[in-house]
Amino acid sequence: MLDGGQEPCLVLLKCNVISKISMSSTTSKTKMTVAAFASLLAVAAITSVLQNQVAFAERKEVEYTFTMASLGQGIWGGGPLYSDGSAGGNVAFSAGNGETIFQIRAVSWEEIGDGEAVDICFETKEIKGDAFFPPEFCLSETFGALPVTGGPVVDDGFLFRVTEVGN
Repeated sequence: MLDGGQEPCLVLLKCNVISKISMSSTTSKTKMTVAAFASLLAVAAITSVLQNQVAFAERKEVEYTFTMASLGQGIWGGGPLYSDGSAGGNVAFSAGNGETIFQIRAVSWEEIGDGEAVDICFETKEIKGDAFFPPEFCLSETFGALPVTGGPVVDDGFLFRVTEVGN
């Protein structure tokens, strides 16, 4: 008997079982952590490869670029106009000292005349405030097509620029 009246084999048995439980729990946690980390690395690697393939597959020839800015509070942004008629880039809109905020994303465009102007179409997303932009619109419906000048054009408090690329 040991101090406290316990049998020696019971103390050893209890210690051995506790030690095994503690060791197996730590080993399981370590194995699970390593497996989770390995899975995370595999997913990251696959995602990276797929993103590179998609980026390579989606390379488009840029025909024009556009920029627009309000000469006060309002609109600013721009992006590429691709040769297949699609468009990229973003335009931000803010009014009323930030009470109304919209994200306006260029989605398509078409050339008017022999490259004298372009009509750009957008999708809008309300961030904050009242919805007064339609969900989709083209500049020809609201403001008018933008002239292709390669330099800034100021009209009614806005600055526009459409530049032909590569010519």
